[in-house]
Amino acid sequence: MMKIRITTGQGWYEGLEGAVFEVHKIDSSSGELKYIVERKRPGQGPRFVHGDNCEVIADEIPSSDAVSHPSHYTAGEIEVIDIIKQTVAGYDDPFVAHSVGTATKYLNRAPYKHATPTEDLKKSRAYIDFAIKHLEDGSEEEDE
Repeated sequence: MMKIRITTGQGWYEGLEGAVFEVHKIDSSSGELKYIVERKRPGQGPRFVHGDNCEVIADEIPSSDAVSHPSHYTAGEIEVIDIIKQTVAGYDDPFVAHSVGTATKYLNRAPYKHATPTEDLKKSRAYIDFAIKHLEDGSEEEDE
């Protein structure tokens, strides 16, 4: 397992210089190297440590699966595919379920995939609009 030692405290790890964390994933999707580590306090999820604020002290790099588990879908405590499965289970209409699932995907990956979240937030909004239009068009047909 890869381990890092904090060399410069910043943000949540300010004052933790010298602390050692196990690295669960490495994220460079934004062009900046970040290590995803688990905080040691109970109930607190994973956090990022910027690559220039730490040193690697054990160099076994965790494997990353770009197809099954890409970093921009696994940045939180719950993988996005699991959130999508749970969310769409409540929809009877397959088109609406697909649209809501896709919107969920874009919402969850927005802060991790690109330099700014704007593009993915707009995509998410578009898929919600598709679902709403489909439901509204369907209810108009039922009224006739």
